[in-house]
Amino acid sequence: MKTLSLSLLLFSVLNFSACDDIDDDANSTLKGTWSLVKVSGTIIGIENNYPAGKIKWTFGENNVNVVNNDTEHEYDVFETGTYAYALQHAEVGADCTETITINEMDLGCYYTYNNELYINQLASDGVLIKLVKL
Repeated sequence: MKTLSLSLLLFSVLNFSACDDIDDDANSTLKGTWSLVKVSGTIIGIENNYPAGKIKWTFGENNVNVVNNDTEHEYDVFETGTYAYALQHAEVGADCTETITINEMDLGCYYTYNNELYINQLASDGVLIKLVKL
């Protein structure tokens, strides 16, 4: 019985530490400077493309610093400023495993591919945000 209890305790500890590692890996994947290059979607169908480097998002531990030099587009997500962000595990049945919240705004699922970061709200008639790593 002691062996079974010890095994269950060890399994629980390893299981919880594996979850923490996922968050640490995701957070370290986001760290650095990204350039907003595209925002598309919504029910009205916006399609905004931005030159690389015009709008920069720099992710740190818990904050993202946005430098927005765009004056041409009405919707470019965030003005210049520093915003808190958090990563959460997605709800069961979602199209992804992790979601991102910036400035208390749920931006939906996110994923990285090569040097690209995608933040996707399309399931709720939101936007698809594309950033490239600088």
